[in-house]
Amino acid sequence: MKNSFFLLVVLMLAFASCDIIERPFVQLPPGACVASQDCLDQIPEDPFAGLTITRKVMLEEFTGHQCGNCPTASEIAVKLRDVTFKDEMILVTIHAGGLASWDSSASKYNVNYTTESGDEIFDFFFPADAVPFGLVNRTQLNANFYLYGQSQWESKVGELLEEAPEAGIRITPCYDEASRELITVVDIKFLVEANEKEHISLFLIEDKVKGWQKDYRLPSSQESIKDYEHHDMFRAALNGTWGQPISSAVIEAGKTFRKTNCYTIPDYMDASHCKIVAFIHNFETREVRQVEVAAVQ
Repeated sequence: MKNSFFLLVVLMLAFASCDIIERPFVQLPPGACVASQDCLDQIPEDPFAGLTITRKVMLEEFTGHQCGNCPTASEIAVKLRDVTFKDEMILVTIHAGGLASWDSSASKYNVNYTTESGDEIFDFFFPADAVPFGLVNRTQLNANFYLYGQSQWESKVGELLEEAPEAGIRITPCYDEASRELITVVDIKFLVEANEKEHISLFLIEDKVKGWQKDYRLPSSQESIKDYEHHDMFRAALNGTWGQPISSAVIEAGKTFRKTNCYTIPDYMDASHCKIVAFIHNFETREVRQVEVAAVQ
């Protein structure tokens, strides 16, 4: 009887222990996958051989289709991207906040351009529900304030471009038109030592999206533009809003990494106008270390 009671106590303790063990589950980031061999064959053995790594800067422009002041800011951002800095500045336009609201039953502003990740980024960085504003490499303008007005974008981007590159990124997209599956292989090379807080984020953006837009520069009777062309529209965070850790340990200068992501592009997007933006950022400071872009097709 005593032996049976002792055995019952042991079993109860064993099961109780199982319930309270903290298990370090390994959770893969959204879209994590293994690239096909055909895709990998497109990448040289040394992905960075012969490449000159240069500093690039990301401007995240926050906007909304019911923001009448946003088209002016948008034109400034596009000029910076295409003329002033060209391929040294990469642009992402995020529709978020009250002025990005939509109503599917309305005759205007009836398409939803917002995303869960875009809303999360907006809520994290914005102390007020107002657009247009922008993030420049997610650097702080002053203590705990990250937002730059449109008149500040050019000078801040130019300032950051004067700094030496800290890492290189190579994006290899492999897209299947029939299945609409997009495999993205991202190779990363650090040029400086970094800590374990470095993350890699993959965004999908789309150009030439036509829809309603308010523009206060026009007479009130004409300020709602039906076929306004939205640019660099943020569509999805392929590996989660804040990306995924690159390493669990301190990263030595010269160290390389490879991350792979799979995503099925929805039918409402035009893959021929889609691009992948990959950027390295410090999860603690939020600052972007390097950014790169590549067309899906």
